[in-house]
Amino acid sequence: MKVSADPLIDEAVPDGTFGGRQTPTPAPRPPLRPWTSEEQAQHRQDLRDALDGWDWHDDYQEARRTRQRNRTRRTPA
Repeated sequence: MKVSADPLIDEAVPDGTFGGRQTPTPAPRPPLRPWTSEEQAQHRQDLRDALDGWDWHDDYQEARRTRQRNRTRRTPA
């Protein structure tokens, strides 16, 4: 972007394009349609199936908590 008409004192002023032209904005997405009851039920069943065999307890973290708990525990002298 030029500031003046005189080429000797022209100064480049940042215009937010970082040296390149602005990319056009993407076309708006079509609105999402609501899920049907059958689709919701299938999705929830898929989630339940995926979480069914999940191991929620991390042995390493449990052992680490025990070590930390025992490390700070004071023993009577």
